[in-house]
Amino acid sequence: MALAALYNATGGPDWANNTNWLSDRPIGGWHGVSVDSDGRVIRLNLGNNRLKGEIPPELGNLVSLRSLYLSLNELTGTIPAEFGKLVNLETLVVAHNQLTGKIPPELGNLAALESLELSSNGLTGEIPPELGNLSVLQNLHLSSNELTGAIPAELGQLTRLENMNFVLNQLTGEVPSEIGNLTNLEQLDLTSNRLTGEIPPQLGNLSELKVLSLRINQLTGPIPPELGVLTDLESLSLSSNELTGPIPPELGELTDLDALYLSDNGLTGPIPPELGQLGDVEWLHLRENALDGVIPPEFGNLSDLEELSLSDNALTGPVPQELGNLARLAQLRLSNNHLTGCLPALLVRVPYNDFQELGLSPCAETPASTSPAEPQPATACSFGIVVPDPSENPGLVKDCTVLLVAGDILAGTAALNWNAETSIFEWEGVSVRQPWGRVESLHLRGLGLSGTIPPELGDLSELEHLTLSNNQLTGEIPPELGRLSQLVQLYLQDNALTGEIPSELAVLDDLLTLRLDGNELTGEIPPEFGQLENLQGLSLAGNRLTGVIPPELGNLEDVSWLHLEENALTGEIPRELGKLEDVEYLTLQDNRLTGSIPLEFDNLDDLESLRLDGNRLTGCVTGYLKGLPYSDLWRFPACEEPAATPSG
Repeated sequence: MALAALYNATGGPDWANNTNWLSDRPIGGWHGVSVDSDGRVIRLNLGNNRLKGEIPPELGNLVSLRSLYLSLNELTGTIPAEFGKLVNLETLVVAHNQLTGKIPPELGNLAALESLELSSNGLTGEIPPELGNLSVLQNLHLSSNELTGAIPAELGQLTRLENMNFVLNQLTGEVPSEIGNLTNLEQLDLTSNRLTGEIPPQLGNLSELKVLSLRINQLTGPIPPELGVLTDLESLSLSSNELTGPIPPELGELTDLDALYLSDNGLTGPIPPELGQLGDVEWLHLRENALDGVIPPEFGNLSDLEELSLSDNALTGPVPQELGNLARLAQLRLSNNHLTGCLPALLVRVPYNDFQELGLSPCAETPASTSPAEPQPATACSFGIVVPDPSENPGLVKDCTVLLVAGDILAGTAALNWNAETSIFEWEGVSVRQPWGRVESLHLRGLGLSGTIPPELGDLSELEHLTLSNNQLTGEIPPELGRLSQLVQLYLQDNALTGEIPSELAVLDDLLTLRLDGNELTGEIPPEFGQLENLQGLSLAGNRLTGVIPPELGNLEDVSWLHLEENALTGEIPRELGKLEDVEYLTLQDNRLTGSIPLEFDNLDDLESLRLDGNRLTGCVTGYLKGLPYSDLWRFPACEEPAATPSG
């Protein structure tokens, strides 16, 4: 009767799958329904099934129910208070609907509840303090609602809690110091609320914490130095608050930290040189504060750093030469300070920068002779006084000639200032290795280029960075780019490129990042990409790719992000992807994939985000995957018990 009430109240005939519902077949054969040996309903999984209407209170009569998944539907109305009668319920997931009203305090009666996910609805009112009675709760997700009031101190009683996510609400008051009692907490995300007061130093007790985000609130006072003892912390985000005082040097003890975001506050004093000890950090954002003193030369030790943002402070002194050691640096923001001297020559290779606003000239040796060079033919280019005799650098002359041919092809209806009368050192988006080196970087992002990618670019034999993203380029990707043997970054995303992905790109042995997302590419993913053994990031999302995911991609042992979403890929998810031991972000959503989630994914110890929705996947997910900080696995039931990984 309870299931019949659900079927009738939520448009059962229009569900995406209503196989055998209300038929004479046993209830255990109905879609999404599991029963125990006594025939009682213990699991109900109707996620992403086009349910519309209100949840009937009769579901509260399913007293044997352990798991209830109703996420990713169009349910309206309120959460029935009768859910408080489901005393055996372990998992309640009604995220991504259109539910309104308050969270029923009766949910505090669910003594067996381990996971409560109510995110992405329109829930209002305060968080019931009764939720603090859920003594075995491990996951509490209330993000993207309209909840108000203070965070109940009673939540500090949830000593088994591992994930607390209240992002995008309207919560006020202080962060309760009682949260410091949650010693099993791994993720605390209170982003985008209206929280005030100081950050409680008791958060330093959260020894298992990996993610702490309090950004976009109204927090005041200093950053507690106690946060420096959170040695498992991987991401610390306190940006966009009203924090004051110095950056605690104790943060330099967070040696597992991947990301440190302290931007847009009122922080003062010098940047602690101890931050140079953050050997794993990839993103370091300190912009828009009132920091003074010099940029620590110790930052040159941050070998994994990809983004460094120090703009809009009161920093003085020179840009440390040591920053030139940061081979992976892709973004550097230094403007709106009081920096002096010249810009280290090795930094010209950084593709995303604000050097023009910075106003510092590149450091370069001045040649002994400064006499004007003889006029050169148009194909030989002009070098001004930087290279008095082009014959001393025939390689650069060759590069210049290639670019003169390529410029008009690339530009289309746009314009580039590449011409034989202007020094190549002044050409837009062109970086030359100093002094008197070869063209090592083309950074032409967002310039309105409407032509095609010239195959001649494959002749720039020492090119390391090629960025043509965010333009209107058309045509196919030239296979000649496979000749760029020193290329480490290839960014062609967000254009209108067509045709198949050239398998010739698979010979770029030094390639670290490859982005082809946001185009109109067709055909299959080249299995040869599995040969890119140094690749750290691959994005082919948002195209029209077909065929299966090549199992050879499981050979990319160093890859940390793999984005294949929003294509038309078919077949099963290859078990071989379970070998990507360093992968942190794996997104496969919105394809046509079938089968189950590979058990081998339990081997992905570094995985933080897994997106699989919008496919035709079946089966269950393990507790490990359920516990990921960022995933869309609400509609999948939890496996009864971890299954052993098949051998062979």
